[in-house]
Amino acid sequence: MYRASLLSAILIITIGTALRAQVGGRIMGRVMDAGSGQPVPGAEVLLDGRQRRVVTDSAGRFVMLGVPAGAQRLVVRHIGYHVAVLAVSVSAADPTVVAVELRPAQAVVIDEIRVVARPLQRIDQPASVQVVERGVAFGRETAHHFASERGVEHDGGEFGAGLARAPALQFHAPE
Repeated sequence: MYRASLLSAILIITIGTALRAQVGGRIMGRVMDAGSGQPVPGAEVLLDGRQRRVVTDSAGRFVMLGVPAGAQRLVVRHIGYHVAVLAVSVSAADPTVVAVELRPAQAVVIDEIRVVARPLQRIDQPASVQVVERGVAFGRETAHHFASERGVEHDGGEFGAGLARAPALQFHAPE
């Protein structure tokens, strides 16, 4: 009886240890702005070289489960910040707690982008008409496909080879 109990206890301990090793460790932490000390919500936290990724919550906190025990590299990134890379030691028994400070990146200045809208042309048809202006890039097959569809008119210009500038196409509802 004693022998059976001892064997059962050893078996339970062995299975528990094996299951814990399969589950892996846990990394938890918080991502903050290095300048202001404010949390960085939506930061991406990746386990380097693996398909494991989490995103920080509104308070900048994250929890990554099932991390293999041992030395790991954690990569943290967010738009507008420099990427942070941390070396962490993960234990299967205890959570690894990290505090990450992201440094704001220098803003990139670009030229002005201007978006201009033209007024729509009123038509007396129940269907919409879309005009693809001359100069819009299409692949040759795409342009020929459009031109062969019922209800499509084109101005007879050449489509050219490869990626070409399409002639004007008008789309009408089939009658």
